[in-house]
Amino acid sequence: MNKKTCLLLVIALALTMAIPAAALDLVESAPADGSQGVAVDSHIYLLFDKNVVYFQLKENNLRCFTLLDPQNQAVPIEVILADDQIEPEKRNEIIVKPKVALKANTTYRLEISPELQAKNGQTLGKKLVISFTTAN
Repeated sequence: MNKKTCLLLVIALALTMAIPAAALDLVESAPADGSQGVAVDSHIYLLFDKNVVYFQLKENNLRCFTLLDPQNQAVPIEVILADDQIEPEKRNEIIVKPKVALKANTTYRLEISPELQAKNGQTLGKKLVISFTTAN
């Protein structure tokens, strides 16, 4: 094989290799990080850039959320994942619903584990923290 043919084969091989997918990322949260005056009966809405509700990931992803009060005590929560086969438009959304009323004028922290995984296998790779303060 001559040099030109080898070079063309190397280029062709490089172009056909899979490009690794970008890491999972949080696009939006409501309330947003640092929000003030959040209603004590609020749910936390999270929008990611990839499918995070895929049924094979459900067990893992349900365990990736912790809501903490100012004393670092866990607040009981329900993590709501849509069925991406029935509601595909919600495949990038997760809702975190406190099971108890939040206290007024209190700062809470939602921690999201680096192990949160998307359908394509990518994870957050780092812990995310969203803090917010409830209204009086």
